[in-house]
Amino acid sequence: MNRRHFLGSVFILAASPLARAQNPSGRERWNELTPEQKEIVRKRWAKFKALSPEKRRELIERRKRFRALPPERQQRIRENFKRWRDLPPERKMKLRNNFKRWRAMDPNRRQAIRQKLDRWNQLTPDQRARIRSRLRRNGG
Repeated sequence: MNRRHFLGSVFILAASPLARAQNPSGRERWNELTPEQKEIVRKRWAKFKALSPEKRRELIERRKRFRALPPERQQRIRENFKRWRDLPPERKMKLRNNFKRWRAMDPNRRQAIRQKLDRWNQLTPDQRARIRSRLRRNGG
């Protein structure tokens, strides 16, 4: 299983209807699921069981860490995952390539870019608009 599918599995397990159900009994939670949700859980369970014991342990640990996060952080992760899932394949590929380039970049260069971004983020919206306008006028 590649890293993308593995990370997706973490989010799937963490965000699944079964994992989010609030009833104390697993049987009660199962009975509350729709037939479609039950089928999704069955498929995810089969994928989980097909993993090596090490991968399963790692996935369980990741889920525990996720569940220990504050609810707001969990929600933000779910929203980000949904946004990623909804991206067109071309956009995902471009983002993956950009990330690979970023990771391959010299650490000093990455630090310099982070510092420039921090300075940019400290500007007011008006200051940013003036800079963008100047860049457009100068062909940049």
